Amino acid sequence: MHIIVFLAAAIVFATPGRASAAPCESLASLALSNTTITAAETVAGGTFTPPGAARGEIAELPAFCRVAATLRPSGDSRIRIEVWMPVSSWNGKFMGVGNGGLAGTISYGAMGPVLRRGYAVASTDTGHEGSAADGRWALGHPEKQIDFGYKFFVAEDPDWDFRKFDVDTDLARGQAVDRAVGQLTAIDPDLQPFKNRGGKLIQYHGFGEPEIPSESSIDYYESLVRQFGGPGQVDEFYRLFMVPGMGHCRGGAGATDQFDMLPALERWVERGEAPERIVASRVTRGVVDRTRPLCPYPQVARWTGSGSTDLAANFRCVAPPGP
Repeated sequence: MHIIVFLAAAIVFATPGRASAAPCESLASLALSNTTITAAETVAGGTFTPPGAARGEIAELPAFCRVAATLRPSGDSRIRIEVWMPVSSWNGKFMGVGNGGLAGTISYGAMGPVLRRGYAVASTDTGHEGSAADGRWALGHPEKQIDFGYKFFVAEDPDWDFRKFDVDTDLARGQAVDRAVGQLTAIDPDLQPFKNRGGKLIQYHGFGEPEIPSESSIDYYESLVRQFGGPGQVDEFYRLFMVPGMGHCRGGAGATDQFDMLPALERWVERGEAPERIVASRVTRGVVDRTRPLCPYPQVARWTGSGSTDLAANFRCVAPPGP
């Protein structure tokens, strides 16, 4: 993934919005290792139609410089990326957006809102084409697994049937594949280099998550506490917010699943204001009918005893009750 970040940075710092910027179209001749620039164009503000007939239009965009490229860091690699940068009023920040599951597609829909906020934004197809549930591309392609990186568990068997999963044999086989590739499991708690350079990380997970056990995020938090010697050291750079009732990223019966973590992260990085609570909303038929605070784990939201239980202002974040 590092080559994608380097490419995006090289493009961003050579584009409009900087005093010495070159025209967007001149980026077509940008020479970068293992990279072919396939498009470099200025897109007028308004509605943009992404490549591919199946993708819908993205409206209300500012004018931007669009750069598309294909990366080939190995003989079996073909990673498509796009970088969008505001023509004017760039906020000086860069964001990469991801996609869901095993999806092999550029997340155009996620790029639009980020661009509107003034960010330069990039997305990648993670080195393959396919749906969120299709992992056939990874069989026999360890380099593509590395390109995909941190998300993928592969059994390396096209005939493997998940209904016949055997904890004793199949789990060990998957772990062996993971060890061989070395890129697939994102549970290493050694974030010291990230902390040393001033990095801040906000993670959230729904307690009603049906696909990825919510306890896995709690386990990771606890592994960080052990790694760094206590919650105080972890709180300096990492916060976990567990969302009651929320499903996979959103939804869930009665869940307050509408919230924006980005402003909290910006304030933490830019002003040193660590997030002590995030206000989340429940929206029913287009109307906000409940707000609740999300609290940094292990704290929980507790009603103050007065006022409506549908208002976040009547809750405070407290330590959980003892065993």
